[in-house]
Amino acid sequence: MGEGWKLDKHIPAALIVAIGIQVATSIWYASKLDSRVSELEAWTTKREGEGSLIIRMDERLKMLSEQVNDLSQDLRRVKR
Repeated sequence: MGEGWKLDKHIPAALIVAIGIQVATSIWYASKLDSRVSELEAWTTKREGEGSLIIRMDERLKMLSEQVNDLSQDLRRVKR
């Protein structure tokens, strides 16, 4: 008969070191991820009002563009 699987109480030191490195890396990654999320939240909070500001500026720009077009048409009429 061939040898099958065996369970014993021996755990190689390399396996313990590898698992320890993986755990430490996972903790480090989670910490970096948390700090990045915090930075993005702070950045988003600072810029909450900018959306409405951009919309207002866009509306003003459209209005100014219309006024320039009107003035341009008026000038063309005067030149004729």
